[in-house]
Amino acid sequence: MRVRLLVAFVVSLLLFLLVNLPIRQVYRLIQPPAGVVIEGLEGRLYSGRIQRLAYRNLEFQDLRYRLEPSCLLRLEVCYRIEDEAGDLSLRALYSPWQGVGVDAARLSLPLERLRPLMPSLLVRPTGLLELDARRIRLYGKRLSEVDATAYWREAGIEGEPQKLGDFKADIEGGGKELRMRFADLPGASVGVEGELQLTATDYRLDMELEARPELGKPARNALELLAPRSGLNRYRVKRTGRLPQPLTLLRNEDKG
Repeated sequence: MRVRLLVAFVVSLLLFLLVNLPIRQVYRLIQPPAGVVIEGLEGRLYSGRIQRLAYRNLEFQDLRYRLEPSCLLRLEVCYRIEDEAGDLSLRALYSPWQGVGVDAARLSLPLERLRPLMPSLLVRPTGLLELDARRIRLYGKRLSEVDATAYWREAGIEGEPQKLGDFKADIEGGGKELRMRFADLPGASVGVEGELQLTATDYRLDMELEARPELGKPARNALELLAPRSGLNRYRVKRTGRLPQPLTLLRNEDKG
């Protein structure tokens, strides 16, 4: 009986010391994903704050994190991370068998904040980007699984007063390929239906657009710049080619 009590005391003491470790000591042992910058990390292993979280030119400030003990039953380590502004909320997790992942993630940002990450375009989109990521998994440096939906809310074109409506893209795949299926939502003045397929080196885009009666002339003119006509008030974009830079998150087909 005494031995059992002693073992229980030692285990409880170790758990107490582990949970109350300063997070900085633990962070020194962890290599963050490439391009991710974390500054002003304060608190304990169980909960604390992050002053700045950045990826390339996109950054968030004043974030809170807390450990979710229920994940330990699945032999995973999970943290809920949220920013004070309400733009970001996600659950980051680590599993020895499945690598690093994100689920139950929500992101809401004006497109102006994302322009440093966008390629050069003939017209500049405006509006709000919302991301609902049900599951994102990284194994090593590769993207192994994605299940998410991105929404373009109050979509517009810079310099044009008319809003085009709301649109969505269902994103799935991982490994060697990503697939994005595009569609318009009720009330949109532009009909959208199509798919984008991405590999590590190539892309394939097939999209049909419809200019509906409520679409104004300036927006129609912008649409003419983006896609050739395929019929009355209809346009189609069908392109394949090589990406300007390889997507290193996907496995190269040539390398297996």
